[in-house]
Amino acid sequence: GTAQKQKKEKQQKKEAKPAAPAPAKKPKNPLDDLPPSNMIMDSWKRLYSNAPAASFKEVACGRFWAGGAVPNSNSNEQFSGFDPEGYSLWFCDYMYNDENTVNFMVMNKVGGFLQRMEPHRKWCFGVMCILKQDNLFPITGVWLFRGQEIPPCVMDECPDIELFKWTKCDFNDQKVKDRIEDMFCQTDYVDGLEHIDCKVFK
Repeated sequence: GTAQKQKKEKQQKKEAKPAAPAPAKKPKNPLDDLPPSNMIMDSWKRLYSNAPAASFKEVACGRFWAGGAVPNSNSNEQFSGFDPEGYSLWFCDYMYNDENTVNFMVMNKVGGFLQRMEPHRKWCFGVMCILKQDNLFPITGVWLFRGQEIPPCVMDECPDIELFKWTKCDFNDQKVKDRIEDMFCQTDYVDGLEHIDCKVFK
């Protein structure tokens, strides 16, 4: 009867509603279009996180270059080793170290920078070192990026990038390789200066 009729009308009304507009597609990240690499960033991050403290340099740095087993992996995960075609390494040196006179404020600066890098975690791994030179606290670091340049999304969305001088690492130079490993290993001294604090972005 009438109830059924009303129900039918309601249903028809429902169907007549215009379809909701499709959510705006996120613009494609050009890093997704790079030729595939055997090196998996997350695999490196797991290797770095699980390398034992007692043999950290040998396991983390050794296997970063040459590849090897990821410690504590239930699936016997193997890291392929650094792929210089698919990834690049960069030093960053803070350009205004003469302002870095208060330790905790310098740590906040680094923390803020890493927070703003958060949306790009998939493409990046970094070690940021706070050093001590007389009454100043210079900031330096090393970053691993997908691709051969600093990713465009990082350049566009992380204004802190401009506060650093970025230098692409020529890792075939032993001195450069040693500096990368000092930062990866968070050694007591980096660049001949006391290394007082470190933040890892992984």
